[in-house]
Amino acid sequence: MKRYQYSRPLRWSATVAGMLIAAGLGLASCSDNYEYEDKEPDFLGASIYDYLQQEGNFKTYLRLVDDLNYQQVLKLTGSKTVFPARDDAWQRFFDGGNPYGVTSYEQLTPAQKRSLLNASTINMAYLAYMLANTSDAENQSGEGTAVRRATQYSYLDSIQRCTDARQLEAPFWTKYSKKGVMLADNGDTYMVHFTPQHTAANKIPDEDMTLILGSRYSNQDVYINGSRVEQKDITCKNGYVHVVSDVLTPNSPMSHVINHNGQTDEFARLMERFSAPFYSSRQTEAVHQLYDGSDASHPLITDSIFVKRYFTESSPLDPADNDMTSYGLLYYDPADNSYSSMQDMGVMFVPTDRAMDEYINGGKGSYLKDAYGTWDNVPTPLLAMFVKNHQKKSFMSSLPSMWGSMNDESSFAMHVDKGDILKSYVCGNGIVYVTNKVYPPIDYQSVYASVMTNGKTKIMNWALQDRDMKFYLYLRSMENMYNLLVPTDEALENYRDPLSWAKGRSQREIWAFRYDDTKDQPVTADVYSVNDDGSKGEYKRTIEDAAILRNRLYDICDCHIIVGEKAEDGTMSGFVDDGSHHFYQSKGGSTIRVSGTGANMTVSGGGDIEQGMPAARQVSRYDADNGRCYVIDRMIHDPVNSVYANMQAHKEFSKFFELLNGNDMIFRIFEDDPEIKSIFSLNTTSSSSGLGNVVSSFGNFQYTVFVPTNEAVDEAFAKDPTLHTWNEIAEQTDTKTQHQWALRLIRFLKYHFVDNSTYVDSQPFGTRTFETAARSNSGRFQKIDISSNGQNLSITDSKGNVAHVVKTAGLYNLQSRDIIVNSNDYRTATQLVSSSQSVIHLVDRALIPE
Repeated sequence: MKRYQYSRPLRWSATVAGMLIAAGLGLASCSDNYEYEDKEPDFLGASIYDYLQQEGNFKTYLRLVDDLNYQQVLKLTGSKTVFPARDDAWQRFFDGGNPYGVTSYEQLTPAQKRSLLNASTINMAYLAYMLANTSDAENQSGEGTAVRRATQYSYLDSIQRCTDARQLEAPFWTKYSKKGVMLADNGDTYMVHFTPQHTAANKIPDEDMTLILGSRYSNQDVYINGSRVEQKDITCKNGYVHVVSDVLTPNSPMSHVINHNGQTDEFARLMERFSAPFYSSRQTEAVHQLYDGSDASHPLITDSIFVKRYFTESSPLDPADNDMTSYGLLYYDPADNSYSSMQDMGVMFVPTDRAMDEYINGGKGSYLKDAYGTWDNVPTPLLAMFVKNHQKKSFMSSLPSMWGSMNDESSFAMHVDKGDILKSYVCGNGIVYVTNKVYPPIDYQSVYASVMTNGKTKIMNWALQDRDMKFYLYLRSMENMYNLLVPTDEALENYRDPLSWAKGRSQREIWAFRYDDTKDQPVTADVYSVNDDGSKGEYKRTIEDAAILRNRLYDICDCHIIVGEKAEDGTMSGFVDDGSHHFYQSKGGSTIRVSGTGANMTVSGGGDIEQGMPAARQVSRYDADNGRCYVIDRMIHDPVNSVYANMQAHKEFSKFFELLNGNDMIFRIFEDDPEIKSIFSLNTTSSSSGLGNVVSSFGNFQYTVFVPTNEAVDEAFAKDPTLHTWNEIAEQTDTKTQHQWALRLIRFLKYHFVDNSTYVDSQPFGTRTFETAARSNSGRFQKIDISSNGQNLSITDSKGNVAHVVKTAGLYNLQSRDIIVNSNDYRTATQLVSSSQSVIHLVDRALIPE
């Protein structure tokens, strides 16, 4: 048998002279005596056709060539690279390893023969190492970067009538369900090649390639569409031959593999809701010219030709030019053969039917079943979020070795593990991994996921998803754990507006939030007066001002989010329905009271307790990856009474309250002293003020106010000669002494205002040290110690004296809220600016500072 040369570089043009490369046959001068003008180089050997014929084991491949009248192309000088398989590979192909369902060569149609030949041919001469180089490889900038190339197979080889029932059941295909539709491929087909040069240049581990190919990988071999090249770089006069282990078929796009692998039918069916057949006049004309009925290989085709495309972020129009953004878009088109570039392609992680079923029926996607029953009923905007989250735009940035830190296209951790992969497919435009789990988008994983799907929580969903308030960004954090309490739309029809309720009984209003998705501004609020018994009265007006609505809804959302704990291993704790605590602090700083556990849990806000309203009850509960969502039948209201109002309302606080009101004359005398200031004020600025008197030292934080009983106040003044009442201070004629007495009294009073809200709860805790509002002589805030036995608090002052809470109903765990509003005259205010949440406890002795 004649021996053929291997591994010589060859760059062919249309003639032999143009095929010689500089490394082996470069021209040394401008002489007219060109050596190969009248003869071929000795090393070239036979043509591609002759080589295959002489080898003797490519008979089936040559039958293709002969039947398609292609022998002259492979015999004459030219520039081709072919990837034929030997006859034993063809036998395996006919024994059941082919997509056409044929069992012999004779059963192949002319179109199938043409597809097989063209899919294994490249219209340029490439040595194996050159496959990985892009067009600027001469400058070395593109060496080792290419992972795929276009083959000779074109969309003209792909024309077929689509009669697939599942495809034609998709929303945009039903009009063709009776007769089907003539489809052409979306772009020319690409061959995917993994070469040692590519994997080395991109530092792709062997283990990655083994997982990608689905079989053991050797870093010395070349793989074409997943098939190993058994013999490479066979140099012929008109190109190169690379013998492959398996028959190459046209490399299908990812969409085809997802639809026909037999394991991912559910996902495929959902994905097809975002596809449509698009008429192509250009392809129709080209097909009609080629398929004119002139011979068996070109039967007459007169139908219009369509191309299957998906609605994507870069191509959002449907066949009628309607913008499908609100319908739902994918990141990219999995049917687009030319997606990405020679250097890259896409990746899709596609869950099996079983994984899809487990997710919606028993997993964390059960809220979808509760809302919609089946996957088929999930609205397309939500469904698009799910489908596209299984897409990765770049194969090169989604290699298996990167999965441990890989994020989805929204930059959230995807949590793909190699153990999730059941099978992999090398497609013409990317890699498809069939997985045993789903990879829901962050919105599906988040604690607010079930709110999006619940038809009874549309108002809260609007508020949480609002791009101005941005709660969805906060609740997306997977490093934290949240309890999200979600009042129903019906519950939000009874919102006691805190501004109006704090202004006084005659000005109280109840707002009924409404949702109408037919309007650009879907959320409004009808305003009602309030009857003497606190119920909804007459209709007054409707609020459509988005700023005012957002202001209240932001306050509502803040009150209904409680942060729990999440360990590094993902274990979550701090669920409000576990019975471990009675009081929880919300994101906004308010405190809610919880009773009962599990489905019997009830919750009340400080305002509900204040007004004697029933507690909210749980309607439903959903677990998420970062917390738990509870749908409740009533709103939680923050208190509207300020510290000032609460202390004024209880005679048991009267003596301490009297001292807190201060003495205006003393404040004027020592107005230059920053410490001797009124404890209560309106906190008025040019654009804001307190909603009535507020604690001047409070910020947008949480506090505890310890109020000594009237008897304890008397006792403190009797025992401590340094304490003097405001009247005594006013009567003092020595200014220095007067200043000392005033400063001592102010510090005594402020020493009872403590950072953080500490409640009498069922949970004991050891000594905790907190700062107070009182300063020391050094200018630092003085501190106080608090501990709990689960039944009471022990408060230890600077002298070592210990006070305890007097547990008289209504005089401890008494919540207050000091509100700042958006006007220097609170009577004209329309919005909340900030607030300070606090809890008041009556205690059995006064606390003495340094």
